[in-house]
Amino acid sequence: MMGLKRILIIRFSSLGDVILATSVLPAVKKRFPESAITFLTKKEYAEVLEGNPYINKVIGFEKEELKIDNLIKFAEGLRKEYDVVIDLHANLRSFIISLYSDVKTLRYKKGALRRRLMVSHARTRGVLPFLPEIYKKQDNVIAKYFKALKTLEIKYNGELPEIFLKDVKKSPVKTIGIHAGGKQNTKRWLPERFSEVAEYYAGKGVKVILFGDEKDKPVNAQIIAKIKSKHNVTDLSGKTPLKD
Repeated sequence: MMGLKRILIIRFSSLGDVILATSVLPAVKKRFPESAITFLTKKEYAEVLEGNPYINKVIGFEKEELKIDNLIKFAEGLRKEYDVVIDLHANLRSFIISLYSDVKTLRYKKGALRRRLMVSHARTRGVLPFLPEIYKKQDNVIAKYFKALKTLEIKYNGELPEIFLKDVKKSPVKTIGIHAGGKQNTKRWLPERFSEVAEYYAGKGVKVILFGDEKDKPVNAQIIAKIKSKHNVTDLSGKTPLKD
């Protein structure tokens, strides 16, 4: 697949996965320097892609646009728009886009069933600890994303995700940020563990800022409740835009 000019990358959600997907962008651009890269995601996550020098266009879908009939219409309009689709989501919506656009698609293999079985087994072991562990080391998500690019002769070399910020000013104040939220409970660290980390730094005079949206206010309240040095802790949950 030489000389690709128009590339569409798909990763609808969630926030962390969209950010991880940015890791492939420099490698794709280096392999095809003349290409124009479009990134398709959900509207609520488009902000973290703004200012990325490897992306020519970001398409953020609203909830209504993610309905099946609207996706089909969108996909049918892509038939002459792109040379290749890089599907880093591999869900029903991204399958529909590749099917109805009739554009060559390179797809990430997420192994969703195996992951669900492992999570289910881990929960069961919490109740029945005598069961054997079945965890087996696998490639990280970024490495799996790069496997989808194998036919493009692009290899994983330890690339990391990037968010590009404007007007970032260095501050002499020592500050750490903590984001304790997560869409799935199984992906969250315990609030008391965050409290230990926050207490450690706050006790040394380091400013600690807790981030999150409105839904993260309860967990941040739990974290603060166990911190002694509260004068060094600020809760900004629900008060900052996503990119901030």
